[in-house]
Amino acid sequence: MTDRYQLYYNNNKQQTSFQVLESLVSNYSDFVISSIFDEFKCDVYVLLDNPKSNIIAIDWDNTFTAHPDFYNKLLIAYLNAGFKPIICTLRSSDEEDVHDICEVVQSKNIEICPTNGELKKSYIKQNKGFSVNLWIDDFFPGIALCESNLMSKNGIEI
Repeated sequence: MTDRYQLYYNNNKQQTSFQVLESLVSNYSDFVISSIFDEFKCDVYVLLDNPKSNIIAIDWDNTFTAHPDFYNKLLIAYLNAGFKPIICTLRSSDEEDVHDICEVVQSKNIEICPTNGELKKSYIKQNKGFSVNLWIDDFFPGIALCESNLMSKNGIEI
């Protein structure tokens, strides 16, 4: 890892969802966005999935928890821009796990989507019935299979 918090994004820079993120990152001198895939330097992956969706899925552990101030501001920025941010985590749906998340998330309009260890993309589609615009996550294999179309269209080839 570098001294700076590195977010990987290698897709359409004209996406409003990305521009909201980029605008907030510009206020943090210790954050940087890189389009070069390097799993050893990257802290978080920002993966464009369905550009027509208004859902922004932000991971909890080692993403939101790494910089709660930043991510609370990002939630508000997305809400103000007309997006629906959610917290999507591999955690269990037990009450204690959800309560822990609600204690840190400042905006009370945010849906918490624990997947109980299931891959996030398929869980969200099957159980919530929606697709996601951007995935913001420190562990891309928790979103979808490494050989999936989502990974290849975001420049991740393993």
